[in-house]
Amino acid sequence: MGGFGSKFVPTIFDERFFAETRPSCAPVWKIGAGANMAFRRVAFERAGPFDQRLGAGASGCSEDSEFWYRLLALGGTCLYEPRAVVFHHHRSDWAALRRQVRAYMRGHVSALVVQYDAFNDRGNLRRIVKKLPASFVRTAIHSVQRDRRGRRAMLVQEVLGWLAGLQYLLRPGWRRSTDQMIVKTPLGHFLGCNPFPRGWTDGLFYREKMRAIHRVAPAAIDANARILEIGGGRSGMASYLYRGANITTLDIDPVLSGQQPASARGDFVCADARDLPFPDGRFAVVTLFDVLEHIEEDSLAVEEALRVTRKDGYVLVSTPDAGWHYPYYPAMQRVCPHEMELMREWGHVRRGYRHTDLALLFGDAPAETSATFINPVTAFFHDVAFSRLRRRWRIIFYAAAALPTAIAYTLHGRSTRGTETAFAWRR
Repeated sequence: MGGFGSKFVPTIFDERFFAETRPSCAPVWKIGAGANMAFRRVAFERAGPFDQRLGAGASGCSEDSEFWYRLLALGGTCLYEPRAVVFHHHRSDWAALRRQVRAYMRGHVSALVVQYDAFNDRGNLRRIVKKLPASFVRTAIHSVQRDRRGRRAMLVQEVLGWLAGLQYLLRPGWRRSTDQMIVKTPLGHFLGCNPFPRGWTDGLFYREKMRAIHRVAPAAIDANARILEIGGGRSGMASYLYRGANITTLDIDPVLSGQQPASARGDFVCADARDLPFPDGRFAVVTLFDVLEHIEEDSLAVEEALRVTRKDGYVLVSTPDAGWHYPYYPAMQRVCPHEMELMREWGHVRRGYRHTDLALLFGDAPAETSATFINPVTAFFHDVAFSRLRRRWRIIFYAAAALPTAIAYTLHGRSTRGTETAFAWRR
Protein backbone atom coordinates (compact mmCIF):
# COMPACT_ATOMS: atom_id res chain seq x y z
CA MET A 1 0.00 0.00 0.00
CA GLY A 2 1.45 3.32 -1.05
CA GLY A 3 5.16 4.03 -1.18
CA PHE A 4 6.25 7.48 0.00
CA GLY A 5 9.72 8.71 -0.91
CA SER A 6 10.88 5.42 -2.38
CA LYS A 7 13.82 6.91 -4.31
CA PHE A 8 17.41 7.05 -3.10
CA VAL A 9 18.39 10.18 -5.03
CA PRO A 10 17.97 13.75 -3.75
CA THR A 11 15.22 15.42 -5.78
CA ILE A 12 14.25 19.08 -6.12
CA PHE A 13 10.59 19.97 -6.55
CA ASP A 14 10.49 23.56 -7.74
CA GLU A 15 8.47 25.93 -9.90
CA ARG A 16 9.46 24.04 -13.04
CA PHE A 17 8.08 20.79 -11.61
CA PHE A 18 4.91 22.59 -10.55
CA ALA A 19 4.41 24.35 -13.89
CA GLU A 20 4.87 21.12 -15.87
CA THR A 21 2.48 19.05 -13.73
CA ARG A 22 -0.03 21.70 -12.69
CA PRO A 23 -2.49 21.22 -15.61
CA SER A 24 -3.03 17.59 -14.60
CA CYS A 25 -2.81 18.18 -10.81
CA ALA A 26 0.72 18.48 -9.44
CA PRO A 27 1.52 15.18 -7.63
CA VAL A 28 2.82 16.78 -4.45
CA TRP A 29 2.27 13.50 -2.60
CA LYS A 30 5.41 12.24 -4.37
CA ILE A 31 7.54 14.67 -2.38
CA GLY A 32 7.45 12.40 0.67
CA ALA A 33 5.71 11.87 3.98
CA GLY A 34 4.85 14.64 6.41
CA ALA A 35 6.13 12.58 9.32
CA ASN A 36 9.61 13.64 8.30
CA MET A 37 9.85 17.26 7.17
CA ALA A 38 11.46 20.56 8.11
CA PHE A 39 10.85 24.12 6.94
CA ARG A 40 12.60 27.44 6.82
CA ARG A 41 10.65 30.12 8.63
CA VAL A 42 10.28 32.09 5.39
CA ALA A 43 8.13 29.25 4.01
CA PHE A 44 5.38 30.04 6.55
CA GLU A 45 5.85 33.77 6.06
CA ARG A 46 5.23 33.29 2.35
CA ALA A 47 2.51 30.63 2.34
CA GLY A 48 0.85 30.98 5.74
CA PRO A 49 0.34 28.21 8.33
CA PHE A 50 -0.95 24.67 7.87
CA ASP A 51 -4.62 24.36 7.00
CA GLN A 52 -6.16 22.93 10.18
CA ARG A 53 -9.19 21.63 8.29
CA LEU A 54 -6.89 18.92 6.97
CA GLY A 55 -4.77 16.38 8.79
CA ALA A 56 -5.40 13.88 11.59
CA GLY A 57 -8.44 14.71 13.69
CA ALA A 58 -10.02 16.70 10.85
CA SER A 59 -10.37 15.46 7.27
CA GLY A 60 -7.89 12.64 7.84
CA CYS A 61 -4.63 13.59 6.10
CA SER A 62 -2.94 15.80 3.46
CA GLU A 63 -2.28 18.76 5.75
CA ASP A 64 1.35 18.34 4.67
CA SER A 65 0.90 17.86 0.91
CA GLU A 66 -1.58 20.78 0.67
CA PHE A 67 1.05 23.04 2.25
CA TRP A 68 3.64 21.81 -0.25
CA TYR A 69 1.20 22.53 -3.10
CA ARG A 70 0.58 26.03 -1.76
CA LEU A 71 4.30 26.68 -1.28
CA LEU A 72 5.16 25.55 -4.81
CA ALA A 73 2.32 27.62 -6.27
CA LEU A 74 3.81 30.69 -4.56
CA GLY A 75 7.27 30.08 -5.98
CA GLY A 76 8.81 27.99 -3.19
CA THR A 77 10.97 24.88 -3.43
CA CYS A 78 10.82 21.47 -1.72
CA LEU A 79 13.75 19.07 -1.49
CA TYR A 80 13.52 15.31 -1.02
CA GLU A 81 16.62 14.16 0.84
CA PRO A 82 16.91 10.35 1.35
CA ARG A 83 19.68 10.72 3.97
CA ALA A 84 17.23 12.31 6.41
CA VAL A 85 15.78 9.32 8.29
CA VAL A 86 13.16 8.92 11.00
CA PHE A 87 11.49 5.85 12.49
CA HIS A 88 7.75 5.76 12.06
CA HIS A 89 5.39 3.09 13.41
CA HIS A 90 2.82 1.78 10.96
CA ARG A 91 -0.49 -0.01 11.56
CA SER A 92 -0.05 -3.54 12.79
CA ASP A 93 -3.54 -4.99 12.22
CA TRP A 94 -6.03 -5.06 9.35
CA ALA A 95 -8.75 -3.08 11.12
CA ALA A 96 -6.39 -0.16 11.85
CA LEU A 97 -5.03 -0.26 8.30
CA ARG A 98 -8.55 -0.11 6.84
CA ARG A 99 -9.35 2.94 8.97
CA GLN A 100 -6.11 4.57 7.87
CA VAL A 101 -6.71 3.92 4.17
CA ARG A 102 -10.22 5.35 4.40
CA ALA A 103 -9.02 8.45 6.28
CA TYR A 104 -6.14 9.03 3.88
CA MET A 105 -8.41 8.99 0.84
CA ARG A 106 -10.92 11.26 2.55
CA GLY A 107 -8.15 13.74 3.38
CA HIS A 108 -6.69 13.51 -0.11
CA VAL A 109 -10.02 14.42 -1.73
CA SER A 110 -10.50 17.26 0.75
CA ALA A 111 -7.03 18.66 -0.02
CA LEU A 112 -7.71 18.54 -3.76
CA VAL A 113 -10.78 20.73 -3.32
CA VAL A 114 -8.89 23.11 -1.00
CA GLN A 115 -6.22 23.46 -3.69
CA TYR A 116 -8.83 24.11 -6.37
CA ASP A 117 -10.57 26.64 -4.11
CA ALA A 118 -7.31 28.51 -3.56
CA PHE A 119 -5.74 28.46 -7.02
CA ASN A 120 -8.53 27.52 -9.45
CA ASP A 121 -6.43 24.64 -10.85
CA ARG A 122 -8.91 22.40 -12.64
CA GLY A 123 -6.48 19.49 -12.56
CA ASN A 124 -7.48 18.98 -8.93
CA LEU A 125 -11.14 18.54 -9.89
CA ARG A 126 -10.23 16.23 -12.76
CA ARG A 127 -8.34 14.01 -10.35
CA ILE A 128 -11.40 13.78 -8.08
CA VAL A 129 -14.04 13.06 -10.72
CA LYS A 130 -11.98 11.24 -13.35
CA LYS A 131 -8.56 9.94 -12.34
CA LEU A 132 -9.41 8.52 -8.92
CA PRO A 133 -12.56 6.65 -10.11
CA ALA A 134 -10.56 5.31 -13.08
CA SER A 135 -7.84 4.06 -10.73
CA PHE A 136 -10.49 2.33 -8.61
CA VAL A 137 -11.74 0.47 -11.68
CA ARG A 138 -8.23 -0.59 -12.70
CA THR A 139 -7.44 -1.79 -9.20
CA ALA A 140 -10.68 -3.78 -9.05
CA ILE A 141 -9.87 -5.51 -12.35
CA HIS A 142 -6.31 -6.34 -11.32
CA SER A 143 -7.35 -7.62 -7.91
CA VAL A 144 -9.87 -9.99 -9.50
CA GLN A 145 -7.37 -11.23 -12.07
CA ARG A 146 -4.77 -11.90 -9.38
CA ASP A 147 -7.24 -13.01 -6.70
CA ARG A 148 -5.99 -10.42 -4.18
CA ARG A 149 -8.72 -10.34 -1.55
CA GLY A 150 -6.80 -8.07 0.78
CA ARG A 151 -6.34 -5.47 -1.94
CA ARG A 152 -10.05 -5.59 -2.77
CA ALA A 153 -10.87 -4.96 0.89
CA MET A 154 -8.62 -1.90 0.88
CA LEU A 155 -10.18 -0.73 -2.37
CA VAL A 156 -13.57 -0.67 -0.67
CA GLN A 157 -12.09 1.57 2.02
CA GLU A 158 -10.59 3.87 -0.60
CA VAL A 159 -13.96 4.27 -2.32
CA LEU A 160 -15.64 4.94 1.03
CA GLY A 161 -12.96 7.51 1.82
CA TRP A 162 -13.49 9.15 -1.59
CA LEU A 163 -17.22 9.45 -0.89
CA ALA A 164 -16.55 10.72 2.65
CA GLY A 165 -14.21 13.37 1.26
CA LEU A 166 -16.95 14.67 -0.99
CA GLN A 167 -19.42 14.76 1.93
CA TYR A 168 -16.86 16.48 4.15
CA LEU A 169 -16.83 19.40 1.74
CA LEU A 170 -20.51 20.08 2.36
CA ARG A 171 -19.79 21.22 5.90
CA PRO A 172 -20.25 24.97 6.51
CA GLY A 173 -17.25 27.29 6.61
CA TRP A 174 -15.22 25.27 4.14
CA ARG A 175 -14.02 28.11 1.93
CA ARG A 176 -10.45 29.27 2.58
CA SER A 177 -10.12 32.16 4.96
CA THR A 178 -8.86 35.40 3.41
CA ASP A 179 -6.99 36.17 6.65
CA GLN A 180 -3.96 34.27 5.36
CA MET A 181 -3.66 35.19 1.70
CA ILE A 182 -5.31 36.86 -1.25
CA VAL A 183 -5.70 34.48 -4.15
CA LYS A 184 -5.50 35.66 -7.75
CA THR A 185 -8.95 36.26 -9.21
CA PRO A 186 -10.08 33.28 -11.35
CA LEU A 187 -9.39 33.91 -15.02
CA GLY A 188 -13.03 34.08 -16.12
CA HIS A 189 -13.94 36.68 -13.49
CA PHE A 190 -10.80 38.65 -14.24
CA LEU A 191 -11.49 38.79 -17.97
CA GLY A 192 -15.03 39.92 -17.16
CA CYS A 193 -13.48 43.17 -15.86
CA ASN A 194 -12.38 44.17 -19.37
CA PRO A 195 -13.09 47.94 -19.47
CA PHE A 196 -14.07 47.79 -23.15
CA PRO A 197 -17.85 47.42 -23.51
CA ARG A 198 -17.37 45.06 -26.48
CA GLY A 199 -14.69 42.82 -25.03
CA TRP A 200 -14.87 40.18 -27.74
CA THR A 201 -14.50 42.62 -30.68
CA ASP A 202 -13.20 46.15 -30.07
CA GLY A 203 -11.66 45.03 -26.78
CA LEU A 204 -10.32 41.61 -27.81
CA PHE A 205 -6.73 42.90 -27.79
CA TYR A 206 -7.21 44.05 -24.18
CA ARG A 207 -8.74 40.70 -23.25
CA GLU A 208 -5.64 39.02 -24.67
CA LYS A 209 -3.44 41.33 -22.62
CA MET A 210 -5.38 40.53 -19.45
CA ARG A 211 -5.08 36.79 -20.08
CA ALA A 212 -1.31 37.05 -20.55
CA ILE A 213 -0.94 39.09 -17.35
CA HIS A 214 -3.05 36.56 -15.47
CA ARG A 215 -0.80 33.76 -16.72
CA VAL A 216 2.38 35.33 -15.31
CA ALA A 217 1.01 36.84 -12.08
CA PRO A 218 1.69 35.00 -8.78
CA ALA A 219 -1.14 32.66 -7.78
CA ALA A 220 -1.55 34.33 -4.38
CA ILE A 221 -0.01 36.96 -2.14
CA ASP A 222 0.07 37.52 1.59
CA ALA A 223 -3.11 39.21 2.80
CA ASN A 224 -1.03 41.90 4.51
CA ALA A 225 1.18 42.53 1.49
CA ARG A 226 1.02 45.75 -0.51
CA ILE A 227 0.88 46.16 -4.29
CA LEU A 228 2.13 49.15 -6.27
CA GLU A 229 0.54 49.75 -9.68
CA ILE A 230 2.69 52.21 -11.61
CA GLY A 231 0.85 54.04 -14.37
CA GLY A 232 -2.46 52.47 -13.40
CA GLY A 233 -4.47 55.67 -13.20
CA ARG A 234 -7.26 54.48 -15.46
CA SER A 235 -6.97 50.69 -15.65
CA GLY A 236 -7.05 49.53 -12.04
CA MET A 237 -5.75 46.20 -13.35
CA ALA A 238 -4.11 45.18 -10.06
CA SER A 239 -7.33 45.69 -8.10
CA TYR A 240 -9.13 43.31 -10.46
CA LEU A 241 -6.27 40.82 -10.35
CA TYR A 242 -6.07 40.66 -6.52
CA ARG A 243 -9.43 41.66 -5.12
CA GLY A 244 -9.24 43.01 -1.60
CA ALA A 245 -5.49 43.65 -1.73
CA ASN A 246 -4.00 46.87 -0.39
CA ILE A 247 -3.03 48.67 -3.60
CA THR A 248 -1.21 51.93 -4.15
CA THR A 249 -1.87 53.40 -7.59
CA LEU A 250 0.82 55.75 -8.85
CA ASP A 251 0.50 58.00 -11.89
CA ILE A 252 2.20 61.19 -13.05
CA ASP A 253 -1.15 62.70 -14.08
CA PRO A 254 -3.06 64.07 -11.04
CA VAL A 255 -6.29 64.21 -13.08
CA LEU A 256 -6.47 60.41 -12.86
CA SER A 257 -6.91 60.46 -9.10
CA GLY A 258 -10.16 58.79 -8.13
CA GLN A 259 -10.61 56.97 -11.44
CA GLN A 260 -9.72 53.56 -9.99
CA PRO A 261 -12.42 50.89 -9.59
CA ALA A 262 -14.77 51.37 -6.64
CA SER A 263 -13.70 47.96 -5.33
CA ALA A 264 -10.05 49.03 -5.02
CA ARG A 265 -8.64 49.19 -1.49
CA GLY A 266 -5.73 51.59 -1.28
CA ASP A 267 -4.64 55.09 -2.21
CA PHE A 268 -3.54 57.22 -5.17
CA VAL A 269 -0.12 58.86 -5.35
CA CYS A 270 0.84 61.41 -7.97
CA ALA A 271 4.55 60.88 -8.64
CA ASP A 272 7.17 60.03 -11.25
CA ALA A 273 8.05 56.36 -11.88
CA ARG A 274 11.71 57.41 -12.08
CA ASP A 275 11.68 58.72 -8.50
CA LEU A 276 9.30 56.68 -6.36
CA PRO A 277 8.46 58.21 -2.94
CA PHE A 278 8.57 54.87 -1.08
CA PRO A 279 11.14 53.10 1.12
CA ASP A 280 13.13 50.09 -0.06
CA GLY A 281 11.30 46.76 -0.11
CA ARG A 282 7.86 48.25 0.57
CA PHE A 283 5.80 46.17 -1.89
CA ALA A 284 5.25 42.48 -2.57
CA VAL A 285 4.18 43.14 -6.17
CA VAL A 286 4.97 46.11 -8.43
CA THR A 287 3.27 46.38 -11.83
CA LEU A 288 4.37 48.19 -14.99
CA PHE A 289 1.58 47.38 -17.41
CA ASP A 290 2.30 49.09 -20.74
CA VAL A 291 4.37 51.75 -18.99
CA LEU A 292 8.07 51.39 -19.83
CA GLU A 293 7.63 52.25 -23.51
CA HIS A 294 6.32 55.66 -22.38
CA ILE A 295 9.39 56.57 -20.25
CA GLU A 296 12.55 57.99 -21.82
CA GLU A 297 14.78 57.05 -18.86
CA ASP A 298 13.33 53.53 -18.60
CA SER A 299 16.40 52.21 -16.76
CA LEU A 300 15.63 54.58 -13.86
CA ALA A 301 12.03 53.37 -13.74
CA VAL A 302 13.13 49.73 -13.61
CA GLU A 303 15.76 50.49 -10.97
CA GLU A 304 13.15 52.22 -8.81
CA ALA A 305 10.60 49.42 -9.29
CA LEU A 306 13.14 46.82 -8.15
CA ARG A 307 14.21 48.99 -5.22
CA VAL A 308 10.73 49.23 -3.71
CA THR A 309 10.01 45.52 -4.30
CA ARG A 310 10.73 43.33 -1.29
CA LYS A 311 12.98 40.29 -1.48
CA ASP A 312 11.25 37.41 -3.31
CA GLY A 313 8.63 39.89 -4.54
CA TYR A 314 7.52 40.33 -8.15
CA VAL A 315 7.67 43.02 -10.79
CA LEU A 316 5.01 42.40 -13.45
CA VAL A 317 5.57 43.98 -16.86
CA SER A 318 3.65 44.09 -20.12
CA THR A 319 5.01 45.79 -23.22
CA PRO A 320 4.87 45.71 -27.03
CA ASP A 321 7.72 43.95 -28.81
CA ALA A 322 10.31 46.09 -30.58
CA GLY A 323 8.99 44.95 -33.95
CA TRP A 324 5.36 45.81 -33.22
CA HIS A 325 3.43 47.16 -36.20
CA TYR A 326 0.06 47.00 -37.90
CA PRO A 327 0.21 43.55 -39.52
CA TYR A 328 -2.57 44.47 -41.94
CA TYR A 329 -1.77 48.16 -42.29
CA PRO A 330 -0.81 48.06 -46.00
CA ALA A 331 -4.27 46.75 -46.84
CA MET A 332 -6.08 49.02 -44.35
CA GLN A 333 -4.05 52.23 -44.50
CA ARG A 334 -6.97 54.17 -45.98
CA VAL A 335 -9.11 53.48 -42.90
CA CYS A 336 -6.44 53.21 -40.19
CA PRO A 337 -4.40 55.99 -38.60
CA HIS A 338 -0.69 55.88 -39.31
CA GLU A 339 1.47 54.05 -36.78
CA MET A 340 3.34 57.23 -35.86
CA GLU A 341 0.03 59.00 -35.27
CA LEU A 342 -0.93 56.28 -32.79
CA MET A 343 2.50 56.44 -31.15
CA ARG A 344 2.05 60.16 -30.53
CA GLU A 345 -1.51 59.68 -29.29
CA TRP A 346 -0.45 56.95 -26.87
CA GLY A 347 2.64 58.85 -25.73
CA HIS A 348 5.20 56.25 -26.80
CA VAL A 349 8.87 57.21 -26.76
CA ARG A 350 9.80 53.83 -28.28
CA ARG A 351 7.97 51.15 -30.20
CA GLY A 352 8.69 48.38 -27.67
CA TYR A 353 11.35 45.97 -26.43
CA ARG A 354 13.20 42.86 -27.44
CA HIS A 355 13.44 40.27 -24.69
CA THR A 356 17.18 40.86 -24.50
CA ASP A 357 16.56 44.58 -23.95
CA LEU A 358 14.41 43.85 -20.90
CA ALA A 359 16.95 41.34 -19.61
CA LEU A 360 19.57 44.10 -19.65
CA LEU A 361 17.22 46.51 -17.87
CA PHE A 362 16.43 44.09 -15.06
CA GLY A 363 20.00 42.87 -14.67
CA ASP A 364 20.38 40.09 -12.12
CA ALA A 365 16.65 39.80 -11.43
CA PRO A 366 15.64 36.50 -13.09
CA ALA A 367 12.58 36.39 -15.34
CA GLU A 368 10.22 33.91 -13.70
CA THR A 369 7.88 33.45 -16.64
CA SER A 370 6.44 35.20 -19.68
CA ALA A 371 3.38 35.00 -21.92
CA THR A 372 2.80 36.54 -25.32
CA PHE A 373 -0.45 38.02 -26.63
CA ILE A 374 -1.97 39.37 -29.89
CA ASN A 375 -0.87 36.83 -32.51
CA PRO A 376 -0.85 37.44 -36.29
CA VAL A 377 -4.47 36.26 -36.63
CA THR A 378 -6.08 38.05 -33.68
CA ALA A 379 -4.16 41.21 -34.63
CA PHE A 380 -6.76 41.79 -37.35
CA PHE A 381 -9.36 42.58 -34.67
CA HIS A 382 -6.83 44.95 -33.11
CA ASP A 383 -6.43 46.83 -36.39
CA VAL A 384 -10.17 47.06 -36.96
CA ALA A 385 -10.68 48.34 -33.40
CA PHE A 386 -8.33 51.28 -34.02
CA SER A 387 -9.54 52.01 -37.53
CA ARG A 388 -11.77 54.87 -38.67
CA LEU A 389 -14.40 52.43 -39.93
CA ARG A 390 -18.00 53.10 -39.00
CA ARG A 391 -19.62 50.69 -36.60
CA ARG A 392 -21.56 48.91 -39.34
CA TRP A 393 -18.41 48.13 -41.32
CA ARG A 394 -16.59 47.02 -38.20
CA ILE A 395 -19.31 44.50 -37.49
CA ILE A 396 -18.99 43.14 -41.03
CA PHE A 397 -15.21 42.76 -40.71
CA TYR A 398 -15.50 41.18 -37.26
CA ALA A 399 -18.10 38.70 -38.52
CA ALA A 400 -16.02 37.73 -41.54
CA ALA A 401 -12.94 36.98 -39.41
CA ALA A 402 -14.75 35.61 -36.36
CA LEU A 403 -14.03 31.88 -36.83
CA PRO A 404 -10.26 32.03 -37.49
CA THR A 405 -9.88 34.68 -34.79
CA ALA A 406 -11.74 32.54 -32.23
CA ILE A 407 -9.56 29.54 -33.07
CA ALA A 408 -6.35 31.58 -32.89
CA TYR A 409 -7.39 33.12 -29.57
CA THR A 410 -8.27 29.73 -28.06
CA LEU A 411 -5.04 28.03 -29.19
CA HIS A 412 -2.74 30.89 -28.16
CA GLY A 413 -0.27 29.55 -25.60
CA ARG A 414 2.35 31.25 -23.47
CA SER A 415 5.03 31.05 -26.16
CA THR A 416 2.88 31.46 -29.29
CA ARG A 417 4.22 34.11 -31.61
CA GLY A 418 2.78 37.44 -30.49
CA THR A 419 3.33 41.15 -30.91
CA GLU A 420 3.32 41.90 -27.17
CA THR A 421 4.52 40.09 -24.05
CA ALA A 422 3.85 39.98 -20.31
CA PHE A 423 6.70 39.13 -17.91
CA ALA A 424 7.07 38.32 -14.23
CA TRP A 425 10.44 39.32 -12.74
CA ARG A 426 11.56 38.07 -9.31
CA ARG A 427 13.39 40.43 -6.96
